[in-house]
Amino acid sequence: MGYIYLLARALKRGDADLGVDPSAWENTMGAVEWAMMEHVGGRIQGPTTITLEDVERMRRLHTMGSAALAGGERPAELYQLSLQCMEGLFGSDWERAAQEAARSLRDPDQ
Repeated sequence: MGYIYLLARALKRGDADLGVDPSAWENTMGAVEWAMMEHVGGRIQGPTTITLEDVERMRRLHTMGSAALAGGERPAELYQLSLQCMEGLFGSDWERAAQEAARSLRDPDQ
């Protein structure tokens, strides 16, 4: 969640450096997709109901974000897709959760 938020903020500002380590992105997105599938399968609970459509949206974000972090294309839809994914994970209060997650990435002792 924190990495998605950091990416979205950098995209919105038009930053050349997106501020997310590509390895951290890959590891985090893989874990998020796994957890989402566990949720869809009823093996874990979360603050929202995750659907297969949400998982597919997250996979698109993963792929597009990976390309952008590697210096590739930054499609116009990437920013909006990141917002949709955060809302899918945390509901309407996604912004507060995202800010807290991003803060913890910058200061792990917080």
